[in-house]
Amino acid sequence: YFKRKVNELKVRCPNKSLGCDWVGELCSLDRHLSQNSVEGECQFVTVACPHSCGDSFQRRQLEGHKANDCPNRPFTCQHCNYEATYTKVTNEHWAICKKYPMECPNKCGESVIERQHLPKHLE
Repeated sequence: YFKRKVNELKVRCPNKSLGCDWVGELCSLDRHLSQNSVEGECQFVTVACPHSCGDSFQRRQLEGHKANDCPNRPFTCQHCNYEATYTKVTNEHWAICKKYPMECPNKCGESVIERQHLPKHLE
């Protein structure tokens, strides 16, 4: 009886000073504060990036990081649709991508030649 009554007590989120207005039953506090980026509700809890980049953010900032800033976010080469992390595509793949647009080294005026067609263009 007492345990149920205690679990039904209304409590505020400990992150109220950071801006969280949540008020709920004590038994729901653990779920609210969960650091699991999917299960937790509190937008002011610090959570680790799910792409294992090593950074941590308040949950409310995580979506922006995952979409725009994380070097390990999934990324697709817009030239050939190769999929890897943002870092791998931009730092490694683009240097060898056969469809990457190249500028003619002879300055002929053609500025969009796929890498795979450059040798023929230079003949």
